[in-house]
Amino acid sequence: SLFRVNNDGTFLDFVTKTTDKMYIPSELVIGKKLADVYPENVAEKCLAAIQEAFIHDRLQTLDFEMKFGQTRSVFEGRVVSNLNEDEAVVIVRDVTAQRQMESKIRKSEEKYRLLSRDLEQRVQERTAEIQDLYDTAPIGYHSLGPDGTFLMINKTELDWLGYSRKEIIGKKKFTDLVTPDGVKAFNHYYESFKEQ
Repeated sequence: SLFRVNNDGTFLDFVTKTTDKMYIPSELVIGKKLADVYPENVAEKCLAAIQEAFIHDRLQTLDFEMKFGQTRSVFEGRVVSNLNEDEAVVIVRDVTAQRQMESKIRKSEEKYRLLSRDLEQRVQERTAEIQDLYDTAPIGYHSLGPDGTFLMINKTELDWLGYSRKEIIGKKKFTDLVTPDGVKAFNHYYESFKEQ
């Protein structure tokens, strides 16, 4: 709907495509005040936006709800004053479907955010369990980089070797810890292991 009003909220002109969301017929609106056409709370909100448009001479926006039978509709209004003519133009559109979609999207985003947070927590718990199993296994485990440098090592193997994690990870190679014969065997088998 589009209508022109003066600064006290009297309708000067009114155009609408639909009349199903009006309290009185559109042809009877001209000459009436906002409070004669809309519920009191809506009329007050519209009049306040109109007066602000006159005071500040710039676009004002407002949202309001109206009930038609059992249906509640949401409207968005834009008000532009024309100080030379001492009138304002008000454009009102029904944004009920848009707001319902926005609400569904917000709820969906919240649902997936909570689901993601829950999943992340489960992954962290499972990772901690696996790390604990790795660290406390009765067998020594380690992971090596391409050049044989320790990337990971479990507590069991650290205890066997007598090193701390800080002394090993990224600082020592497997070949630093074995005999010369062990170095030859490691180099031979590690190369073929990497290839395969």
